[in-house]
Amino acid sequence: MANPGTSKKKKNTLRDKLAKFADRNPYEYTKAANESKKFIRPSRAEKNDKTEKLWSEFKELHTRVQKHNKRIQDGKPVPADSDFSYKEIHKEMSRCIDSIIELDPNNYEAQKNRATLYEDEKEEDKALKCVEKITNYLKPDDVDAWFERANLLQILRRDKEALDCLDKILKIKPEIERDVLNNKGIILGQSGDGEGALECFELALTKPGTLEHYKIWTNKGTAFSGMDEHAKSIECYEKALELKPDDQFALYNKAVSLFFLNGEYQTLVKAVEFFDKAMTAVGKHLTNHVNQLNFMVMIALKKGETLFGLYFLDRRSKQKIKDADQRIQSTLAMFDYGLETIADITHFADMITTHPDFTSLLMGKGLATQFLEVGIQDRVDVMNVALACYAEVLELEPEWGNAWYQMASVVLELAVLRTAYSGQWEKASLCLKKALEFPDTLNIKQIALCKAFGKTRDTTKPEDFIQQFNKTMEKLKEEHPDSDNDPADK
Repeated sequence: MANPGTSKKKKNTLRDKLAKFADRNPYEYTKAANESKKFIRPSRAEKNDKTEKLWSEFKELHTRVQKHNKRIQDGKPVPADSDFSYKEIHKEMSRCIDSIIELDPNNYEAQKNRATLYEDEKEEDKALKCVEKITNYLKPDDVDAWFERANLLQILRRDKEALDCLDKILKIKPEIERDVLNNKGIILGQSGDGEGALECFELALTKPGTLEHYKIWTNKGTAFSGMDEHAKSIECYEKALELKPDDQFALYNKAVSLFFLNGEYQTLVKAVEFFDKAMTAVGKHLTNHVNQLNFMVMIALKKGETLFGLYFLDRRSKQKIKDADQRIQSTLAMFDYGLETIADITHFADMITTHPDFTSLLMGKGLATQFLEVGIQDRVDVMNVALACYAEVLELEPEWGNAWYQMASVVLELAVLRTAYSGQWEKASLCLKKALEFPDTLNIKQIALCKAFGKTRDTTKPEDFIQQFNKTMEKLKEEHPDSDNDPADK
């Protein structure tokens, strides 16, 4: 296995309808840069026929996965194997390895494969026990196992122990100091020590090792991104791209930094250009490997957010208003692409909601659908799609205030479109009250609107509600006009 140094993903939060989503830890963007996880096969004669038979079963299952992946990579119809199921094959592979370990607890290959299977199941604590057995007893000089141990400890937020593991590697193999310093920088960066991370990356560029310099420049840029120094991060990504012009991670990270740089129209257009370049770079070598597909999902999500921001800027400009409709359609297409790719990753409908980007993409789809320009005869159907998106988001993340807010707006619009108001004001009012319980995902105007709605509903007769509510909102606009310089207004 490779030398990963990344952490669990944080939950995404949509900050407002301009699609400025809360950013994940940028070091996660480099995770897919590591080599694909590979199961290893025994290199020694086994002790008995039963163990040999179990290894034979394991290799056969692994071969089925490899053949299936090759068909997808070659663009052939899948599955040729009608009984193929990643979930079931994974279960059977685990059974084989567990049986081998029961017969031979000190089997190095079995322990290493079991760690990989546990990682696939997101059971890092169990994977760590396997890797500890390898590094402590079975093969103390296994550098890859020590890197993996450091990675698992970092995922479990045991950073001090992870750094100690990297020091062990340096004693075993000092000629890869560059690789060790790079991983130290990643751990420090993820723990919030940006300055310490930068020192490691800068020193790594001067030391011997196997890691290519362009990857270190990318990580150095990521350290600057984590410190909100996006102009400096862009300089680092450009250095990486000088060394490797089609590096998908430097292209993607540069696009992310452009997204956060200044919010100006041309900067966002440039960000979209680099998201497209990143997608092209990934697409050149795209297989169905989960890391690659996850990376495509991340690009789709961030590109969709950027297009959404451009859509609102288009709407504000008289010169560009004509482009707004095409922009929102492109935004919706990108969120749909991300959701479709998640479906490709999981292969099982009951697993689709476990993907960390699923709710953010679904929320984005709801918002983009809500802003589609369609004829009045189609408006009800479009709003019902948006409503279904928000309902599913809230089923998964009931504390997302902005989702409650958007659901209320759709309920009210549907009431007007159908001229069926009975019970709809109550539903909308309940949604807005729920939104106010979670104000961290609302902006100033959304909070004010929620309060104004509740106040108007409590003090006004139903037949006078809309007129009085509009008066309240007009007064709100006078007191708090739009300001391009106020992030809370976005």
